[in-house]
Amino acid sequence: MLVLTRIPSFALLLVCMVGCTNDANDAAQKAADKAKVEALLQLCDDKSLPPNDRAGHCIDYYQAIDAKRINLSYMGITELPDKFYGFENTISLHLAANHLSKLPPSISLLKNLEYLNLTENQFSQIPDVVFELKSLKEFWIAQNQIVEISHEINKLERLEIVYLFYNQIEDLPSDLSGLRNLKRLLLYDNKLKVFPGALTTLPALEYLSIRNNEVETISPEISKMLHLKGLVAISNKIVSISPKIGELKSLYFLELADNNLTSLPAELADIPTLIVDDEHHAGGVLVSIPSVEYTHEELAAHSGVDVMANNIQKLPNKLCTIFVNLENNPLTEKQFNQQCNNV
Repeated sequence: MLVLTRIPSFALLLVCMVGCTNDANDAAQKAADKAKVEALLQLCDDKSLPPNDRAGHCIDYYQAIDAKRINLSYMGITELPDKFYGFENTISLHLAANHLSKLPPSISLLKNLEYLNLTENQFSQIPDVVFELKSLKEFWIAQNQIVEISHEINKLERLEIVYLFYNQIEDLPSDLSGLRNLKRLLLYDNKLKVFPGALTTLPALEYLSIRNNEVETISPEISKMLHLKGLVAISNKIVSISPKIGELKSLYFLELADNNLTSLPAELADIPTLIVDDEHHAGGVLVSIPSVEYTHEELAAHSGVDVMANNIQKLPNKLCTIFVNLENNPLTEKQFNQQCNNV
């Protein structure tokens, strides 16, 4: 026979008191946490505070909300506080347009960081702490005063994109093979004289910009850059290109405007990706590295060689199969077309 036991009313009251107390405590804690976050956000947004102090409050705020993205750009910071603790979930750190010349050691604790932007600061070298960020995929350190790159950069094996433009770089480490996933490298507006040099040790490089450097020749070693899809070398001092460039079977565009070339190697026509499809070609060559991955069709529509504003006197007949921009050269487009029609 089923026997029903009556629970004493004082026991029910006790259960209610314990549960209600816990709920009240949780609500109070949530309210306190919310008030703390709001206070930190106010301090972070307070532009009347000294920039370094304000940055400290911002870091506290981002820690309180367990931020994946930290943005401390355009704040006028001269020195970051060493308090990057507890940021296991942070994947991007933006520090552009400040006055930084060093980074605190605790930056190395950002073990899951994939994106770091140090553009437009006062770094004379890449801070050593950056080389501890083994998850880094995209790195900006443009518009600084970088003169040389440490071989330690090879530790960043997951890097896919590096922006080093507008620095003072004259040379590169002799071996960059540790950067096995690097696909895009922007080195324009530096002081490079040798090309390709150590760049041949980048096994996966697809896009490279060396615009506005001091390169005079493209040497035979370029044949080792087998995955290269696009090269931008505008405004150098290039007078010659090795015929070995014809071995780059994946090259879609070669941007050589504003150099000192008088001709081009016939071997460029040996590159199948440069062969023009008149029906689908856009009539121009890509002048910069695409920021996103282009399809074969998109690249093919802008394939070719741009030698605008050189001193091209003549071109081999073999180059009639590729698109060549001859604007502002002794050899005109009309003359080259007539040459090709007579072949």
